[in-house]
Amino acid sequence: MAIFTSDATHVITASSDCTVKVWDMKSTDCMHTFRPPPPLRGGDASVNSVHLFPKNTYHIVVCNKTSSVCIMTLQGQGA
Repeated sequence: MAIFTSDATHVITASSDCTVKVWDMKSTDCMHTFRPPPPLRGGDASVNSVHLFPKNTYHIVVCNKTSSVCIMTLQGQGA
């Protein structure tokens, strides 16, 4: 799964390898790779989706197969 940031400068991808990546649209470089903190991370808890946080578009909501979600910055820090 992939989404664009609201300013269309980055693409955020969710992956089955339990990572989230932030890509620069202009250079196509991967700017950040991070994993959500526990309890989202576990066994084979691949990241199913990422969504822009409605109240602050510099934060994302990270979802996987667990019953938890995590709000993180585009740099991979917990919000």
